[in-house]
Amino acid sequence: MKRYLLATISSLALIGSASAADLVPDFRAPTYQNWAGFYVGAHVGAGWGSNNWDDRFDVSFSNSYQLSGVLGGIHGGWNYQAGAIVVGAEANLDFSNIRGSGRVININNGEGGGFGDNGTNLKTTTNYLATLVGRGGIANDKWLLYLLAGVAFLNQDHEASCSDTCDPVGGTVRQTVRATNSGYVLGFGGEYAVLHNLSAKLEYNYMGFGKKNLAFPAVEGEPVVLDQQIHVVKLGLSYHFNQPGLPLSK
Repeated sequence: MKRYLLATISSLALIGSASAADLVPDFRAPTYQNWAGFYVGAHVGAGWGSNNWDDRFDVSFSNSYQLSGVLGGIHGGWNYQAGAIVVGAEANLDFSNIRGSGRVININNGEGGGFGDNGTNLKTTTNYLATLVGRGGIANDKWLLYLLAGVAFLNQDHEASCSDTCDPVGGTVRQTVRATNSGYVLGFGGEYAVLHNLSAKLEYNYMGFGKKNLAFPAVEGEPVVLDQQIHVVKLGLSYHFNQPGLPLSK
């Protein structure tokens, strides 16, 4: 009888200890993907925006046209990680055919050899975009969600052409000006660790370049003002030198 009671008590004790163990929270440290270190990659995407022209000598003048096109380029950067928090810096260089054209009527009202009353054709072609940004985000499982901000550079060819009032003999005057403007970039994106050393990202950028003076001396006697904004969406792949597919303890 005593043996039976001891066996019963022992069994109940084991069951009780197992149940209590189930009720204790698991305090093991969480794991995150390892995004720290250097990476390089390539991307493709699309861009669109607007060119807004103004003549500072004719406040009534206003003209704008839309830009659109595709782009492709390379990027590289470095991340520092503390648990789920990831911060870093990244540089991008994109070659692009983002372009657009429009027709300006009545800049300077055709006076003083300016853009003519018969109209001036304006055309813009983008050669390249470059950005240098800081990134900050949150790692969650194989995802990295981030915000970015920094500086942007835009290199474009602007062509102005007009006839009749631009040329005393009634011919056509054409001039192309290449300009590199600087501005700011804001954006957000998401990156996913596809393989141990490979990640894919989808990112959006807004670039503002403000108002810049451009001179077409062969067509217009005085500089005109260009105000530009560019939007970019790109999809890229990055190679990481630190194997981001391996978990990183907090």
